[in-house]
Amino acid sequence: MDAVLRHGRHTAAGPAVTLTRDVWNGGALPVAVTIAGWATLLKGAALLLVPAERMADSYKGAGFERFVHLWMVVVLALGLWMSWAAFTG
Repeated sequence: MDAVLRHGRHTAAGPAVTLTRDVWNGGALPVAVTIAGWATLLKGAALLLVPAERMADSYKGAGFERFVHLWMVVVLALGLWMSWAAFTG
């Protein structure tokens, strides 16, 4: 996690989703995609505005490294659900 935060790799997914897909009605999937886009946008803004060392220290202070596998399972489950819902709905 330190390497990702310290190397400043950022994505344009947040702004892309919030600008093109800002939908707050129509079922669970559109709302989940919109929330994921806004969360990505906010995290990207924080990564751009907060120095990398300070962001890495905040992740360490919050104990993120202890729960990284749990977070990855949650993100994987949400991604699989969104993919399944998008292709079957």
